[in-house]
Amino acid sequence: MLPVVVSGFKHQHSACCGGGRSKGQIICLPLLPLECHNRSQYVFWDPYHPTDAFNAIVAKGAFQGTLQAAHPMNVQQLVET
Repeated sequence: MLPVVVSGFKHQHSACCGGGRSKGQIICLPLLPLECHNRSQYVFWDPYHPTDAFNAIVAKGAFQGTLQAAHPMNVQQLVET
């Protein structure tokens, strides 16, 4: 797992969509009338899935990250070798 900084997210410990405690006990399904208006402010979409905003941070860390984020080399270094 990549160590990433989750600063910049308003909601780091609750899901954007779902139900129950911290919206983390019931997943979002098309059948349920659960909405998420500010997706970019959340780390998690539902109890199991990160949001696109968080996925972008992880992808950047894997592609351009330092040795701490991607060991023994990041994807960009791997492609260049």
